[in-house]
Amino acid sequence: GVVLARFGLWMFDLTVTQLLQETVLETERGVIGGVQSSLNNLFDMLHFILVIVLPNPETFWFLILVSIFFVFFGAVMYFSYTYRILGSSLHIDKILQCCGRSYIPLWRRNTGLSSHPSTTPVDSEPSTSTNPI
Repeated sequence: GVVLARFGLWMFDLTVTQLLQETVLETERGVIGGVQSSLNNLFDMLHFILVIVLPNPETFWFLILVSIFFVFFGAVMYFSYTYRILGSSLHIDKILQCCGRSYIPLWRRNTGLSSHPSTTPVDSEPSTSTNPI
């Protein structure tokens, strides 16, 4: 279990590094990296403080709940990021592509939309409605 957890942590760290390198401008990488490092150290210190304050086995359940909360919060933040950037959180299209199948997102089915609903299609005509607002 510990080996798999370490492997997952290593893969997550590589993913974060790749996302930062692909999405952050070179001139801002130092600032973003510094803030990330500071937040990592802050939460590491919070972890040590909680272990010092709650050392008894009877209070271990609280530490487990805090850990589960932060893992869940991280997953929600990642999925919200991928949904905002890619329009999908689970990358179903890429998974099915490996199997030789195609995937049409729910928001595209039977609607004729050519892009994500939050964006305007590039090839569409401008609206000619006379909305006073």
